[in-house]
Amino acid sequence: MTTHTLSARSVAATPRLTDLRRSAARLFPLVDDSSELTVVCRRSDFSASAIARATEDCDTHLINLNITADPSPDGNPDSIVVELRVGRRDPSAVARSLARYGFEVIDTRSAYGNIDDERSLDRIRELMRRLEV
Repeated sequence: MTTHTLSARSVAATPRLTDLRRSAARLFPLVDDSSELTVVCRRSDFSASAIARATEDCDTHLINLNITADPSPDGNPDSIVVELRVGRRDPSAVARSLARYGFEVIDTRSAYGNIDDERSLDRIRELMRRLEV
């Protein structure tokens, strides 16, 4: 059996690998009713099972977990940045659960906005309809 070593040139020239590098969606495929969280922790404290447990404590599924090469916001070389996608529109409960487990949530994103904002808007619209009568 012979070993085959790929040079940097042959790897970069492969169309499939080039497409994967360009596609950010490969990390987070589109999923309905989901949101994203960015978590920072020390390398020694990182545990995928602890993150999954904190997420599942909120009756939410952990869809994606990716360790990124992004530098931590505090500049600490011992810290890592973890991107999560969870199966919930509102990530605030998951963020609180992760904080209880000792992880620092630095960003949350949701395509749907905050559920409380949606409820408030619905109530305001209902009030406006009643006032028009």
